[in-house]
Order: sequence, then structure tokens, then C-alpha cells
Amino acid sequence: MGEVDYYGTLALKKDGRTLTHCQFTLLQNGFSRRSWDALPADTYKGNGRVRHERVNIQLGPLANIQVHSYQAKEVKERGTDGDGVGSLEHFDIHIFRNTSLIGGQPVQSLTIRDIVPDTDVNTGFIGYNEHAREQCLLSFLSGEEGPSDLSSHKMGIQIMRAAYEGMNAAQNGHIPVSAFAL
Repeated sequence: MGEVDYYGTLALKKDGRTLTHCQFTLLQNGFSRRSWDALPADTYKGNGRVRHERVNIQLGPLANIQVHSYQAKEVKERGTDGDGVGSLEHFDIHIFRNTSLIGGQPVQSLTIRDIVPDTDVNTGFIGYNEHAREQCLLSFLSGEEGPSDLSSHKMGIQIMRAAYEGMNAAQNGHIPVSAFAL
């Protein structure tokens, strides 16, 4: 539909009561390293796109989980930059807990090395995202149930459909609201 930036709110309800809200901000016009004055043939790969992603999960007063992945350079610039902030493999998880209610550590931080410790990003590794995509494709091609089976994406597909229905309603002068049952 030609969308460039998308802002949406999802309210999950049961029996007319709102259980939780989800907020989405998906930006094409976010930070990049693009600097061309004329569109290249491929406007997606190899022309300044860098990953800047953040997921923030608030679990009421119990906990807050934050996932951060920030690149400062493009994949084509792969080198020996490790996995810290700005590197191609940056991926951090921070967990904050209300220890009075749920116990545990007040704050816990994990890096990609804590999750996948035996990978050396400096020896020709293709990247964690690329490796995960390869595993999904190989599982699909071999007919095996993979780590991201299509049927497990039902809710995400329903959310995208509702988002497009809302955008279509807005383009036709209606209130951009859509609803669906889980």
C-alpha cells in the first residue's frame, strides 16, 4: 500500500476487558547511512541500511525486558568489530525485576555471546541473523519442523492483516480501526 512509516496500537481483550496493549513503531525513515541523491537499483541491500531495533516488554510492576540491536555500519563492511554497540552483531538483552515481588537479580544483562557463545564473528561467520534465516530455509526445504514454522506465525499474520485493514480504512476516510479474534 506504499506505507513508509507505521505506528499502531494493539489492544488484547477478553470478555470486553483490555488485558494489555502493544505499540508498534516501524520506520523506513529512521536512522540510516544512506547518502545517495538518486535511487539505486536496489533500495534495500547494500546502500546504507543499518539495523536499529528495540523491543521493550513491560510486565506490569513485575519486570521490564529490553532487547537492543544497533548497527553503525552496513553488512558489506563486515570485519573484525566484535559484537558491541554499533557492530554488525550487536544484540543485548536487559532484564529488570521487581525483586520484592518475584525475586531474582534486580538487573541482568545478556549479550549475543551469552546466548550463542561458541561463534567467532571474526572468522568468516555470515552473521547471526543470516545464520538463523539459513536454518529456517534448510528446515523448510528438508520438510522438517524448523525453529520458525509458518504455522507459528498465525498471530503475526493476523496483526499485519489488521494493520493493512486499518490503513485501508484511513485512506478511504474511515476510522483506522480493525479487530480480529485469536
